[in-house]
Amino acid sequence: MGHPGHNWFSRGWWVIAPGNCATAIGGDVPVRYMYVYAYTAGNARVWAGQYTFCTVSDEFEIWGPENDPCTGSTLSHFIEVDTHGQTDWTYTFE
Repeated sequence: MGHPGHNWFSRGWWVIAPGNCATAIGGDVPVRYMYVYAYTAGNARVWAGQYTFCTVSDEFEIWGPENDPCTGSTLSHFIEVDTHGQTDWTYTFE
């Protein structure tokens, strides 16, 4: 998943119906710490944390720092999740 000259990678968004699953990263989990952010329609529920990353409103791939579109309006607050080095990992939004 690495990309020469880039320190980080961000990808989104997935629309997932309640009770369903989606694969965000195919293959082995590439790093120990992953960052997640989610919200329901109408923002009735938001899963957010203290780690700020750049996002955009449409489907996106951002390789940092060179391809960084960050502005004050494109910051989202993510939850840090420790995968404990597992190569196969699932996160459940509850």
